[in-house]
Amino acid sequence: MSALSSLVRFALPSVGALASVVGGSLLWPVKPATRADFAPPRTPGRESWVESSGGAKLRVVEHGPVDAPPVVFVHGWTCNAEVWLPQVHALSGEYRTIAYDQRGHGQSGGKEGPFHMDLLADDLSAVLAHALRDGERAVVAGHSMGGMTIMAWAERYPDEVARRAKAVVLTGTAARDLPGRIEIQPLALLGSAKGAMLQRGVSVISAAFSAPLDFPLLRRSWAARLLVRHSVLCAEARDADVDLTAKMALTCPPATRGGWFHALALADIFAGLKSLTVPTVVVAGAQDRLLPIAHSYEMAEALAQTGWLERLVVYPGSGHMINLEATEQYNALLREVAEKTTAATVGAGR
Repeated sequence: MSALSSLVRFALPSVGALASVVGGSLLWPVKPATRADFAPPRTPGRESWVESSGGAKLRVVEHGPVDAPPVVFVHGWTCNAEVWLPQVHALSGEYRTIAYDQRGHGQSGGKEGPFHMDLLADDLSAVLAHALRDGERAVVAGHSMGGMTIMAWAERYPDEVARRAKAVVLTGTAARDLPGRIEIQPLALLGSAKGAMLQRGVSVISAAFSAPLDFPLLRRSWAARLLVRHSVLCAEARDADVDLTAKMALTCPPATRGGWFHALALADIFAGLKSLTVPTVVVAGAQDRLLPIAHSYEMAEALAQTGWLERLVVYPGSGHMINLEATEQYNALLREVAEKTTAATVGAGR
């Protein structure tokens, strides 16, 4: 027997045992963590439904005084309206907070598609028409896909922007070239692909995201927490923030997860920035690897050229889930924007 074959013979059992230990450790269950502001407010939200394009019915949830100034929240990919609960807790005493499940997410319809940006624009238009009274304008805040929804809405319905919005907050989002800047492996491999190769790569990853992933063993595992922490959030993120993000992503309907990844990866709604004719704040997490800060710089520059950039805000200790990771700072920013626009509206007699 050669030295090599002997080495293989004796090494294989050890390698197999090590692989079993590592695999078992990765799937070892962790104790779920949560936060007090992840729980619904004591006063139940007012739930309603609105029908949008293609007959999709969207769930809308409001909190706060019915006659208070409105703040509308648009969530990101694989999330749902409840991701905004920390902001609801902070603002609903003085403002009317309005959040909805995006098409295919949460309890809203459209889980089997189709998936394209015009539908997201139609949905936001429908929600605003449903939730706002005649002549009423809101602060509209969107995170990730929610920010892209706002830009798509501005491009498709430019006449609605100044009529429905007092200000816009674009949070951890992008307007174009998502594959070109992503820093998460293996998704970052798309960055060098062009044309048909890019289309093929996006389709392959979309198919992977369309696979069922909601296995209790995986969802509650150390591996899921590790993967989500170091890809979507930052290394210092709280376990509760990581666990909520993982739970939403893994329980999101597979067709929705894959279909919207495909649509968002290939989207270009940069032109919508020119139609955002209200004060707009761009918010970025310095450690965001999913939609890196370069996107925010690009959007801020475009808005500065049109004269509608209110400011660019960067949170050094945050990854992609800014409203969870930098909750106190982000809530303070939203309150400041809401107070400023409310005072301006009152001063103008509107």
